Amino acid sequence: DQSSLFAAADSVKLGVRDYRIISRQRFSKRQGQSHPLTGISGSFEVDGDLEPFGPLFRLGELFHIGKSIAFGLGQFEVEALSDPPQGEP
Repeated sequence: DQSSLFAAADSVKLGVRDYRIISRQRFSKRQGQSHPLTGISGSFEVDGDLEPFGPLFRLGELFHIGKSIAFGLGQFEVEALSDPPQGEP
């Protein structure tokens, strides 16, 4: 249920490992002009109880349900870290 997912999300923390912002242009033949496509590429850490989100992550990986999927974007992968990042206990 949606309210339990929102409650579970409150305990999840997002940390950035390494990322970059990517900006590209696409041209619309129909409109005859360029449009910006901006996104993020990189690695992020998510800490907390992620079990409630497992099915959503798997669907996202399978169907690439991120931003701008119609233009071949929106792909992401979820990977469990076995060791903490360097510099952390």
